[in-house]
Amino acid sequence: GEVRFETRHLTADGRLLDVEVTARRVAGDGGARLLVLLRDVTESRRAEAERRRAEEFERAIVACSPVALYSVDTEGRVLSWNESATRVFGWTEDEVLGRPLPLVPPGSRGDFAVLRDRVLSGEVLTGIELERLRKDGTEIPIALSASALRGADGQPIGILAAVEDITERRRTAAALAESEARYRSLFEDSHSVMLVIDPE
Repeated sequence: GEVRFETRHLTADGRLLDVEVTARRVAGDGGARLLVLLRDVTESRRAEAERRRAEEFERAIVACSPVALYSVDTEGRVLSWNESATRVFGWTEDEVLGRPLPLVPPGSRGDFAVLRDRVLSGEVLTGIELERLRKDGTEIPIALSASALRGADGQPIGILAAVEDITERRRTAAALAESEARYRSLFEDSHSVMLVIDPE
């Protein structure tokens, strides 16, 4: 029959090559012979190893990111979901992969489609403030940044999104606005003479 395997061969100048070996029995005038074909696959193996390293690097970045990261295909089905997304929204990766993105409130489906189309047409979104759903049904304010994922042919195949929970930022801003309003009211409604001076 025929056998095919990969191994390494040494060249005359001492280099190691990754080779694909195909060997088969052939009939000849002098009887059966073994035909061996060798194909140098060193560069393709090196490129494959580099691709795997790059994928592992990207996976590590996504996994350790403090920001919620997820990706969806062009129809809005979840392709990837990191631990921070689970922490922010409550759903686990197993619960969302391959399914429609669950965090869009029912009343915001139209807005989601508009944002999706903007990103797929090439626009990069940065810090768009929206309300999104948690698994427990509560809504939280988030800041969304998103960009298109493209295939080898340059066509969009999905969207990568980075989401920051801005609940605390909103709470701090509201407290500051309330404090300023109270101060302004105290200042403007006072019957006493009041001045504000700088340190000089």
